[in-house]
Amino acid sequence: MSNIAKAFENGKAYMPFFICGDPDLDTTAAAVREAVKNGASLIELNIPFSDPTAGDGNIQEANIRALKGGVTTDKIFDLIAELRQDVAVPFVISGYANVVFSYGPDRFLKKCAELSVDGLIVPDLPFEERDEFLPWCEQYGVDLICMVAATSRERVTAIAREAKGFLYIMACPGGTTAELRAKYPEAEFIDAKGGVIMPAFINAHTCILLDQRYSQIIRQIGQGTRSINSTDVHFLQCLIQILHQIQFKFGKLQINSHTIQILGRHPIYQR
Repeated sequence: MSNIAKAFENGKAYMPFFICGDPDLDTTAAAVREAVKNGASLIELNIPFSDPTAGDGNIQEANIRALKGGVTTDKIFDLIAELRQDVAVPFVISGYANVVFSYGPDRFLKKCAELSVDGLIVPDLPFEERDEFLPWCEQYGVDLICMVAATSRERVTAIAREAKGFLYIMACPGGTTAELRAKYPEAEFIDAKGGVIMPAFINAHTCILLDQRYSQIIRQIGQGTRSINSTDVHFLQCLIQILHQIQFKFGKLQINSHTIQILGRHPIYQR
């Protein structure tokens, strides 16, 4: 039985949610200890992300404050190591898939195991794509928490069958359809059952997804922790050519911070 399952042995468990680093990591540590002192059964520690789509306005603002304060994944792992000196209740980390991918799934889950982190919640990971992280979770003994939304319906049984630790039930804002109709009598309600709902091209974009090895190369060079060899130069020159072609064709290109650092650090990329 996992530590998370043990937290639910009495049928109910209290799991407070903390966005690490809001307003700072010292306050997060103090709040976690106070929560445990007052009966918290387990703790959810959220890694801030620049675009927390699963959260409301308050959560989004808290994420921005934490990131502006300089919070990083490594600093959060340091916080957990410090908390583990005197806090024994299960820890569950929540973070978006991009956070885990950029850190490296194997490296991320191995670190979780070293710090006795018991579970991982990835709010933007569909149940059908859980194999993106499940092998590492199973290897390092970290429960991959499944999420169930109001739209899950017939998938609930399959999700519950595979669930580890506990099921994370996502709240449906606004209540039932009848309650929403009563609250917004002038609104038009469209039955989209059986259809596909897509954004109306709000911030429509395409991401260039790199193999984990190449993502790690970019991160290491950007941080100044890797000496560039001839293979790196060839790969980065090809990447730059691709990026320039995209910019030429579509007129706009957003580059992440590591790539920006590479462009500025090495003469071959200063164009």
